Amino acid sequence: MKSLPGLAFTLCALQAWATPAAAQPVHVDLGAEAAMQTFSHYQGGTTTFGGGAMTVETEGFEEWAFGGALWNRWRSRVERSRGWAVEARVRVNHAGRSGCDGSVGVWIHDGSRIVKLALGAESVGLSYPVGDMLPATTTDGFHVYRVEAKDDWIRVRQDGRELLFVRGPQVLTGGGSDTLMFGDLGGCGHSSADWDWIAYDTSPQLEQPPCDDCVRGGDPLLVEMRRRLAPALPAQARGRMAQIELAGTDSGDSACAARFAADLWVRTLLPRLYDASNDPEHAQAFRALPSLQTREGLRAALTLMQRTHAAPAQLRLPGCDPVPGGGPNQCQQNRDRRPRPITYDTVGQTIHALTTLSRSPQGPSAAAESLRQLAQAMVTAQQVAPVHRGTVWLYRRLVQSERAGVCGSNR
Repeated sequence: MKSLPGLAFTLCALQAWATPAAAQPVHVDLGAEAAMQTFSHYQGGTTTFGGGAMTVETEGFEEWAFGGALWNRWRSRVERSRGWAVEARVRVNHAGRSGCDGSVGVWIHDGSRIVKLALGAESVGLSYPVGDMLPATTTDGFHVYRVEAKDDWIRVRQDGRELLFVRGPQVLTGGGSDTLMFGDLGGCGHSSADWDWIAYDTSPQLEQPPCDDCVRGGDPLLVEMRRRLAPALPAQARGRMAQIELAGTDSGDSACAARFAADLWVRTLLPRLYDASNDPEHAQAFRALPSLQTREGLRAALTLMQRTHAAPAQLRLPGCDPVPGGGPNQCQQNRDRRPRPITYDTVGQTIHALTTLSRSPQGPSAAAESLRQLAQAMVTAQQVAPVHRGTVWLYRRLVQSERAGVCGSNR
């Protein structure tokens, strides 16, 4: 532990410490070195102070853990059944490898399990107990990241906007060091981030979970898909999705439902992405695929996806020969225009979904996994082109197909 002179808490933190029965939130400003006296410092890089923030930079790990009265207050009061919230104001300068379990983030132990907030260069989410990362900008300035948890659900927000909501038994387990710490959690390579403040609340007022959780008779596959898609959509699209009633839906044959969703995605929405990326050849190739409801169509789609992923097309823009009627500035306009290629992540996530669907036997767990991967591909696609209307359309078609018994158990 690093021994530093002095101690500086914000007024909120002092009030919380002085009146323990009030259960006030605790807020610690991190801009002054003296504020870190009661924190445990696990040094693997460097921490510097300046400009009202602390900068944590490392090639491995660099962690600061709550200690003293602030740790005792958290540990003695936090209860999963009552709910809790942890938030921090952070600017990511450089993040480690994407999809890695460590890097910039917050390690939260609530007495029963670990929750790890992960901040990438272009993504935010949970690296534990689930590995869910959603596209988000973290390097353009300071943002407030907030993790909320209660009972069997966890929510992640950026600047108040919900990015991720996860609910189920998968968030109830997970052991490790009993601590509340932040910084670079290690193992993901070089990172640098500026930390303005960090706070926690052991009795917060939490927004109720999405109404999907209240729908009785709704197919769990569709409920989970909506949870994953909704945070990445604009408010208007989220509203349209929320109006799609789930009560009474039942896939019956979950593998069939997953193939139906894959067919809509690969043969209808994915071509739109290629159109938006100025790649009509691939757009046409995907539209011409046979139905993915058949094994032949599934294999053909997987082959095309793998070929596309291994050798992505070089997007061809017109050269400097003026297009007839294009005017004298056409050449410069072409130079300035930047292609928007289909991202590797979108294609790769779709390949994972199709690979999962092509396995035998195709049970409910495989169907759920493939739908999860398809949903992640659709979330990533929102960063390439505005396909949120198509995403809601796909979801509505899938709900309608289940209601109509397209994939009924007696099919």
